[in-house]
Amino acid sequence: MTQSEFRRLTEEKQKLKRQIDEALSAQADALEALRTARAREERLRQQMDLTDRRAAEAIAVESRALEELDAREGQETLPLDTPSEGLALQLSPSTWGALEGVPDGFWENTLDPQLLESLLAPAPS
Repeated sequence: MTQSEFRRLTEEKQKLKRQIDEALSAQADALEALRTARAREERLRQQMDLTDRRAAEAIAVESRALEELDAREGQETLPLDTPSEGLALQLSPSTWGALEGVPDGFWENTLDPQLLESLLAPAPS
């Protein structure tokens, strides 16, 4: 082997060693970038889970509020099977005053033109 061949092989070996070192460095950089990306993904997933829990809690609170409102409204209204006497007892005095003078047929047929005219006609003095 000649000295020039030996020098050429030594230079090629050093060149390959530098390339291997560069490849190892690139791998280390890539691994660090991957760790950073995975940590970021984990933080984002935790934030998403927290947001989901908050949304579920807000929905549950709203649902409870609606159920409570429905329950209160249900207590304020009378059931359909309440006798008419029970309903009459709950009418205010102003309601009774508004009903005075209304003919019995008014509630049975509100579209009867003669009945409407009689109600709209001036009261006889």
